[in-house]
Amino acid sequence: MPVPQKSSNNRFKQAKYGIKRLAKVEREIEEKLKKKARRYNKSYPGEMVHFDTKRLPRLKKQTVADPSEYLFAAIDDYSRELYAAILPDHTASSAAKFLLRDAIDRCSYTVGCAYSDNGVEYKGNGSLPFGAACRQTTSFRSSPALPVRKPTAKPSA
Repeated sequence: MPVPQKSSNNRFKQAKYGIKRLAKVEREIEEKLKKKARRYNKSYPGEMVHFDTKRLPRLKKQTVADPSEYLFAAIDDYSRELYAAILPDHTASSAAKFLLRDAIDRCSYTVGCAYSDNGVEYKGNGSLPFGAACRQTTSFRSSPALPVRKPTAKPSA
């Protein structure tokens, strides 16, 4: 007498394998996204605010002789709130004006750390206007381009 064999449709086998594989790939993607997201996640508003400046492009009717305008932006790492202003130049005094008038005064929380690229408007010690503005405001304890709390060094592999 023949022995009954357990068999299933090839299409069913492929679908079953495909679903298992898809679940595995989705888990891998989720883990990668979580690792990337951890880098920028902060625990409270104002823990770190990024500052940057960008020269705005000329309009159609503007010539090279016309002065350029600059966009100053500050973004909170936790809430992703944006503070922006357009100023006529990108000097340290304009950066200080933006910091005091447009970022700190409009911000509803205490800013603990400022982070920026090493643009000329953010560089320097406390004698420059931006550095002096950082030290002047009690809610802002940071030097330009450097976070207040230095991250712990990871052991090199």
